[in-house]
Amino acid sequence: MALRYGLICGIISIVYSLILNITDLAFTNKALSWISFVILIGAIVLAMREFKRQNNNYMSYGQGLGIGTLVTTVSSLLGGIFTFIYVKFIDTGFIDKMREMQVSELEKRGMSDDQIEQAISVSEKMMTPGMIVVFAVFGGLFFGFLLSLVISAILKRTRPEFE
Repeated sequence: MALRYGLICGIISIVYSLILNITDLAFTNKALSWISFVILIGAIVLAMREFKRQNNNYMSYGQGLGIGTLVTTVSSLLGGIFTFIYVKFIDTGFIDKMREMQVSELEKRGMSDDQIEQAISVSEKMMTPGMIVVFAVFGGLFFGFLLSLVISAILKRTRPEFE
């Protein structure tokens, strides 16, 4: 069940990410990136509700945390694989767009050309398809785990000891 919702979440997130990238909204509208969290929250909630439905409406905190973490893991791995393929083969200029966006942000902060050059040289080491995937997967796992902690605490319903 968590695997199924992880796959569904991953596929929806990939389609959403593809739409943002194709329309260049990923770089121009930061607020739209938060919708990815809404998609993940929805998948975690649906997976936990399904688990509760199959278990007489009971789910311990640990069970919920495990379900949410598994949903997040599957979704993050799918997203990471997609990101690698997208950056490496489909949109080979993606990293250049990221670099341009970063330079623009640093210029808006009033940084000098030397400071910008230094910041870019440090970040370029991390702007490879492989590192982008690593950050995407581990970032997704981290935030998904935190979300699972909260959602599990809200949705848990412990089975009475003498039932």
